[in-house]
Amino acid sequence: MMQSGLSPLFRILLMVVSCGTVSFFLRQIRKTKVQIRDVVFWILFSGVLIILSIFPQILSVLSTFLGIQSPANLLFLVIIFLLLVHQFSLTIRLSATESKLNELGRKYALEKMRGEKQEIGEKNI
Repeated sequence: MMQSGLSPLFRILLMVVSCGTVSFFLRQIRKTKVQIRDVVFWILFSGVLIILSIFPQILSVLSTFLGIQSPANLLFLVIIFLLLVHQFSLTIRLSATESKLNELGRKYALEKMRGEKQEIGEKNI
């Protein structure tokens, strides 16, 4: 049987943390503090970590294939990459939200100015 390159303690810690993360996010969804689309990433992310902790041979085979010295290094590389992709998607959503908020602020200011002009026009009549 192929060595996994991950110590049993690390595998157990990875499983416990991944399961705890899924449990935490499911509780947050029930409390409606988090939108489901935001939690889907974290549940999938935790699921991948659980699968990799149960089947560490996947990391061993991939690290050998990619020429990465240690399966743990590959795991950290995958985690960092996924978190960077997620951070970039959040940045895009935040920029879109800021643009919508600015547009809404401009529309509100225009409506307020129109309302003030109408009030001034009514007073002059």
